[in-house]
Amino acid sequence: MSRNATLTISLEPGLAARVADKIASGEFPDESTLIAESLQSFLEGDEETERWLRDAVVPTLHRLGEKPGSTLSAEEALHALQNHMTARRKASGTP
Repeated sequence: MSRNATLTISLEPGLAARVADKIASGEFPDESTLIAESLQSFLEGDEETERWLRDAVVPTLHRLGEKPGSTLSAEEALHALQNHMTARRKASGTP
C-alpha cells in the first residue's frame, strides 16, 4: 500500500474554478488526482524537452559553431522549399 504525502496549495480563483470544472465534468474523480496527473504530465514534458535540447539542439549548435557559413537565411530556406515543392509537383504530375 503506497502512502501519499499531504500538501496544502493555494490557487488563484480562476485556476481553482478550472479545477472545480474538471472535477464537476467527471474528467477527474477529485482534486488530488487532477493535480497529481497534471504534475506528472508536466514533469514528463519537462524531461522530454531536456532530452530534445540535449540530443538535438545542442549538437546542432555545436555543428553550426564549427561551420558558421553552413546555414541558410529564412529567405533562402523558403526559396529552397518552394523549389523542392515545385519539383515534387512536376514529378507527380500535379499542377
